[in-house]
Amino acid sequence: MASVRWLAFAALYLVFAGQLSTGELVAAAVIGLLTLLFARILARIATHPLRLRAPWPQLLRGVLASLAQETGRAAAWLLRPGRLPEGAVLPQPFAPGGEGPADTVRRGLALLSLSVSPNGLVLAPDYVTETLPLHRLDAGQPVSSERCWPP
Repeated sequence: MASVRWLAFAALYLVFAGQLSTGELVAAAVIGLLTLLFARILARIATHPLRLRAPWPQLLRGVLASLAQETGRAAAWLLRPGRLPEGAVLPQPFAPGGEGPADTVRRGLALLSLSVSPNGLVLAPDYVTETLPLHRLDAGQPVSSERCWPP
């Protein structure tokens, strides 16, 4: 089981690194091992297990749906003849919610679902105006008009 977790951590590092050079492979192996050791140390010293009560299947389904939808949109926009990618920064309505664990998870997954897709990247959440400045290649409509998403 430890080897599977190490491999998952190393693969996650490579996904974020974005390349498969020899240096990145070595770094992924080291980072995967250090992350595995750190997780084990935290598990031993924790006074109670960390459990976030969130509807994980529903939330992750939303992230994957956003990824698929935005990948298709960005690909169609980039494949149009005679167009160079330029993009724009658009305000995405977003209600940050409270400080509880469920709101924290919702905020994190909302930022992830916007930033993991190739058509969008959250620049810096603005919790005062309750908007997310979102850089988009295809500067169409906001991802959702709902302020409290994902639900």
